[in-house]
Amino acid sequence: LWQTIQDLRAIARVVDDLPATGAPGALRQATEEDLTLVRQQLAQHDFAQHMADLATRKTALEARIAEAVRAMTEAQADRLRAAELELSHLPDWSEFNQEEQAAMLDRLQGMAAEANEDLDGLKRLLSVQFEIDGTLADLKAKIAREGQERRRAREQPQPPQGDPPKPSPRNPKVLSLPRRISSPAQLADVIARLQALRAEFDFGEIDVTLSDCSGPCP
Repeated sequence: LWQTIQDLRAIARVVDDLPATGAPGALRQATEEDLTLVRQQLAQHDFAQHMADLATRKTALEARIAEAVRAMTEAQADRLRAAELELSHLPDWSEFNQEEQAAMLDRLQGMAAEANEDLDGLKRLLSVQFEIDGTLADLKAKIAREGQERRRAREQPQPPQGDPPKPSPRNPKVLSLPRRISSPAQLADVIARLQALRAEFDFGEIDVTLSDCSGPCP
C-alpha cells in the first residue's frame, strides 16, 4: 500500500518537472489525466478504498514512462548524429586534421547512454540530454577559437628561409691629419680630405683610422 503511494508521488514529482517539448512533453500530456485523478484520490480521507484503482493507474503510468524512455533513447541517437553534422559544417572544422576531428566526434558518441525503462532511466536520459548540449557548445567554442588562431598563424608572413645575408666587409682606411693647423691653406687641405672621405661612404662601408702627421700630410 505505502510503496504504491510513494511510487505514485515520485512519478508525479518527476513528471511535473519535465520540459514541455519532445518526448518528455508528450509524457506530461499523456499522464496528465491519470495524475490528476491520483492526486484527487490521495487527497481523500478514505484513499485506501481506492488502492486497486491506484495500483492500476501506477501500472499505466509506468507503461507510459517506459514508452517515453524508448522514445528519448531514439531521440538521443538522432541528437548525437545531428551534433556531428553541426560540427562538420562549422567554418573552422577544416582547420583540424582527421585525428583531431575523430577525437571530438568520439567524445560526442561516448555520451550515448543506455537507460532502464523506468523512472530512474527517464531521469538519467534527461541528465544526459543536458550534458550533450553542454558538450556540443564547448566543442563549438573550441573549434571557433582554435581554428581562428591557426588561420591567423598561417596567414602571418613567414621569415625567410636559410642563413641571413652576411654584411658586406668594411674597407679599412687611414686618414692622416695634422695635429696643428696654422694657415688657411692647411685648413682647406683638411676640409678637402674630409669631403673626399665622405664621398667614399656613398660607395661602401669603410673603417677610418685617424693618424697624426707632424710634417706635410700625404
